[in-house]
Amino acid sequence: MPLPSRHSALSHLAGYRRRGSGGRIQERGIEFVSCIEQEEPRRVPRLLDDTLVRTRRLLVVCSMCKKVKIDRNTWPEVKNAIARWEETMGDQLPTLAQGMCPACHRDVIDRCARMRQEARTMLHEARRRA
Repeated sequence: MPLPSRHSALSHLAGYRRRGSGGRIQERGIEFVSCIEQEEPRRVPRLLDDTLVRTRRLLVVCSMCKKVKIDRNTWPEVKNAIARWEETMGDQLPTLAQGMCPACHRDVIDRCARMRQEARTMLHEARRRA
């Protein structure tokens, strides 16, 4: 299993130099460059170890922000969720599932609504010009 890496996004416009391998992202006229600053070996938490036997109980992880659903309205960060799960469940590991927390769901709905409105505006302007 590859070692996890810590990445940082550096703004190309701020004058940072690109070191090592990385990626480039351009958004709204700003170019962001990412590179590996440091690699360090880390122990894989039991909850995330895919070689262990799992129960049928699902643990939902937000596919956008990676928060974990503990109950209906609680979505803590992964680190807190792992600690909480290990305290209550011990050796019983849940099956991990993808989902979306309420905050990310609202964000996606809002972005879709904005994109739909922008498309309508562009279509209206194109029809008006024609």
